[in-house]
Amino acid sequence: MEFSTPPRRPLVELPPTIGRERRNGRGFRNVVEQPDAPSILFPFSFNEQENPQVFSIPSTYARREPFNIEPLSNDKLNNYEGSVEIPENKIIQDLITLDETNIIDYINKSTDNIVFLYENNYYLSSKSMLSKVIDMTTTDNAIVFDCRGIGYANVDRENPYVLIHTLGILLNDLTDDIINIISLRHAIAITKPTSGQYFILTNTNNVVPTITSDNGLNGVATNSISGNHCQLGKSAILYNVEIFNPEITSSNKKRKSTGGKKKKTNKKSSKKNNKKKPSRKTYKRKSI
Repeated sequence: MEFSTPPRRPLVELPPTIGRERRNGRGFRNVVEQPDAPSILFPFSFNEQENPQVFSIPSTYARREPFNIEPLSNDKLNNYEGSVEIPENKIIQDLITLDETNIIDYINKSTDNIVFLYENNYYLSSKSMLSKVIDMTTTDNAIVFDCRGIGYANVDRENPYVLIHTLGILLNDLTDDIINIISLRHAIAITKPTSGQYFILTNTNNVVPTITSDNGLNGVATNSISGNHCQLGKSAILYNVEIFNPEITSSNKKRKSTGGKKKKTNKKSSKKNNKKKPSRKTYKRKSI
């Protein structure tokens, strides 16, 4: 008996927008859209009637209505009262590029570059990257909201937060059920030129039990499978952000530049010590 293999279906060309959200499965889960990307060929056939969800993925994360970010844009960051020393030869690994990078060289390279400090660990990022992940013209961002319970009934829509791991600030394993956030007010303040380039994070010990993504709350095409959507299982810890002015130290621990207060010297005591003691005079005894 002879067996014949069925003819293979021809490769079908799909638009490059397919798979942007990595949430549709079945053959193209790992396809990510890139600007000016070529069309992608799959060894199976789809059509809009059989798989309408494939052809309905938006090329951008459209919002149902605009978000007024103006009330959040006027906050200023406080200055850290403590002192921080950074050795001029301090090398750390950039968690985004995985390159070994000198902190001071990184800061001096561009005013766009910024450094975060948390418990003696440094994290490199940039103001332009932060501006991108907090862009609320669409819902393709790192913005989350406090649900204040299960479901969307009591969501705090006035005080959004930002997922800081999107900036390369990894304070714990991403597989943990804990998410780390800062307020959007602080994030906007960081992007301003007047805020400088050095920022310190402090754990406020305030926990947000349930959160939802901006896409899940305000997106036209929401993703309720992999995104946060006011469900149990993901808590967020809030961190405070302050500006610090580091003291750059050389390898022999001499301060090259200081950002803190200089210690006062006791000039009076030094003057007293510098006074010359009167010398003893010698007198000749008169002969009688």
